[in-house]
Amino acid sequence: MLSRVPNRLDVLVIDAERFEALKHESGFRAATAAEVQRRLSLNSAVLGTLLDDAASRTGDPRLASIAQLFRYLTGDSQVSLDAVVDLPDHATPAECVEGLRLQVDAAIASGGLPPDLQRHLLRIVATIG
Repeated sequence: MLSRVPNRLDVLVIDAERFEALKHESGFRAATAAEVQRRLSLNSAVLGTLLDDAASRTGDPRLASIAQLFRYLTGDSQVSLDAVVDLPDHATPAECVEGLRLQVDAAIASGGLPPDLQRHLLRIVATIG
């Protein structure tokens, strides 16, 4: 829940029985799904910006490749894959996931990444297994 008042947390307590009932209401499911999608979109935008900034600043083609693969794999069908390295031209989604994992591992191993970017990249690797 977002609070419009700084440094304040608004909490709504729902007991297990009421929560079970809410889970079966379509409005609740739709609102929950919309909130999850909104948060994923925000996280994707933040990570995309961090990757773009790091790629521009360092000139590291691997970071530009990671940025494009990440956007592609998170649903941006308009993203160009012209900066992707070490993948065949017509890579399958599974090959893109594996390529992203390998490139993230290599970028982290090489060091020198901003701590917030490294933290996000570690989450990507953990998420994609």
